[in-house]
Amino acid sequence: MLARMTTTTDRVGAADRPHRIPWRILSGMTEGVTTIKVPRELRDRLARLARQRRATMAEVLDGAVTRMEREAFFARMQSELARLRDGDPPEWESYRAEGRQWERASLADGLGTEEQPG
Repeated sequence: MLARMTTTTDRVGAADRPHRIPWRILSGMTEGVTTIKVPRELRDRLARLARQRRATMAEVLDGAVTRMEREAFFARMQSELARLRDGDPPEWESYRAEGRQWERASLADGLGTEEQPG
């Protein structure tokens, strides 16, 4: 059985050099999927990481973006805490006192103090 083929180009203006892609590769794409242009070297790095992790390139990219968002969140948090510490010492001390109360309450409940198996 012959697969249906579709024509695409690898860059704008390259219509005189079309590539043939088996239709079955494109048929699984849904409306929520899009294409981004990245340098080939980056694409190859993503593909290599995906193979190593037995994941898709989209999963590798999602993981990287998620880590970057998390890093940005904690950088903002550190910045805001530094601003509070340096700009409003009484409020900073109130914040720290509340943290100590939560820590004492957590230690007092006895949860998490057992030895971990292992």
